Amino acid sequence: MFEPSRLNTSLPESITSFGRLLRAGGLKVGTAEIINAIEAVELVGVAEKDLFKWALQGTLITKHESVPFFDWAFDIFWQDPGRTGRAAVLLKKLAARKALTGTHSEPTARQPHSTARSSATGRGKSADRDDGSGVSQTSAYSADESLKQKHFEQFTEDDMRMAVEFLKQAKFNSGMRSSRRYTPGHRQIRLDLQKTIRKNALQNRDFIKLAWKQRKIKPRPVVILSDISGSMERYSRILLHFMHTLSRQIKTMEAFTFGTRLTRITHQIRSGDIEVAMGRISADVKDWNGGTRMGAALETFNRIWARRTLGNGAIVILISDGWDTGNNELLKSEMGRLQRSCHRLIWLNPNIGYDTFEPLTRGVLTLLPFADEFLPVHNLQSLLDLSRVLAGIGSSNTRAKGILPHSDNFGAYS
Repeated sequence: MFEPSRLNTSLPESITSFGRLLRAGGLKVGTAEIINAIEAVELVGVAEKDLFKWALQGTLITKHESVPFFDWAFDIFWQDPGRTGRAAVLLKKLAARKALTGTHSEPTARQPHSTARSSATGRGKSADRDDGSGVSQTSAYSADESLKQKHFEQFTEDDMRMAVEFLKQAKFNSGMRSSRRYTPGHRQIRLDLQKTIRKNALQNRDFIKLAWKQRKIKPRPVVILSDISGSMERYSRILLHFMHTLSRQIKTMEAFTFGTRLTRITHQIRSGDIEVAMGRISADVKDWNGGTRMGAALETFNRIWARRTLGNGAIVILISDGWDTGNNELLKSEMGRLQRSCHRLIWLNPNIGYDTFEPLTRGVLTLLPFADEFLPVHNLQSLLDLSRVLAGIGSSNTRAKGILPHSDNFGAYS
């Protein structure tokens, strides 16, 4: 068939590129399938074309109806060891024919990623490169994983659309709290005297059957205070999408934005259509991309909204990079008041996502002592990590201090 020594890339990388082309054509070929294909080829070798083809087909194809498409793609891709331009030809034909079975979607060219990644089996590393086909000849890795790790500030419009769809599928909850009300239960916590009397009043027996009750468990309310000043411009859009997703899953959520003033956007963010919600928020919020007077905004919240929103063991999520141009003493006072009024105060800072981050600005040093959790919010993975933190907040009313991440970078402030 061909000599491995004639390939422009290593055999694992060639199989990886072939797998990515199959995936672009609509087949469900993931990282696990590609790794299996590489291992199978290592066992059978490449001396015999039929064995080589069967090894790839047996590991990359899971449905019988996909075999004709695989055969066609195999002949085009592997007929020439110097595959410059071959992938482009394949993609053009895929776009024209879609698939021999009529079940495959049009392929879309993937953007090359700047980060060097190792091959699917860990053998050697090479930087991403494109041979003109629109398919990056690198090791296979999950597109979802790549998107989850990508910084928000590097998002393209395509990335944003995929991220919005990703957030729609994500699951968030706010942990649970103990209610003042009771419900029937089996644990011997509190005697239900009335039910005990009713159950035993007409019974003629020598013993009394006791009935018990326990406190109801309810989701904790969540209050989000999001910074929309100029320094947060790169993150505001995706974070509003996150808030919209959260509002659909947590019914007791309140949302506010702040820059130079505080604006409540709870009703706007709860709109079923995200585009409608964005339009309403854009019309109602007047301080986009301006300065930051966080102390004044928190003072307004504490004075007007705290009593209405922070009952029942609420969790407050503060989203800000910590840059503040207002009164530092006011910020310190109002932040302390906010922390004392809620069950847990979580500060999300996009700058923590950078290894070089150090908490040296005045605003960060002022806010940091009041944060129960200090977490990054620079990519989708950080939002998934936040969901686990929220879900892990139990029903106890005891405030538990979280561990600050990246403690090596914080020095004495950690």
